[in-house]
Amino acid sequence: MRGFYFVAVALLLLLPACSPPDTFRTLTGSWKLWAFEIPSEGILETEPDYLARSITITCKDRGKKGKYTLSTVTNVIEGEYLLDESGNMEVLRSDGTLFGEPAWGDKFMEAWRKAERYEIQPGQLFIYYNDGKSRMRFEKR
Repeated sequence: MRGFYFVAVALLLLLPACSPPDTFRTLTGSWKLWAFEIPSEGILETEPDYLARSITITCKDRGKKGKYTLSTVTNVIEGEYLLDESGNMEVLRSDGTLFGEPAWGDKFMEAWRKAERYEIQPGQLFIYYNDGKSRMRFEKR
């Protein structure tokens, strides 16, 4: 009988871990830009080898409105974003330095300003832009 109670308690404690994941998640953490993609065309452009610094985003939110710090190839930018339960996102504000970026950094800044939607998969963050046709792929740091 003691074994039954032990198993029952263990199942009750483990049951929440087996629940399906929420569709809405926080972006909190640090993410490194890995690639630009156009999935419908099979296009994948990964980070060039010659860059002095990778592009990273550090986010902190409570699920809706958050703050970010971008470290681009040559700049540091801070701002705020807004998320909703449907996976939509909006960059609300960006403030920071404005030194010239190489093409990779320019492409990122243009895509970041046009961010529309996000998707999180294990260890990866996708930010969609260009009417959802293009996306940036980030890896969790």
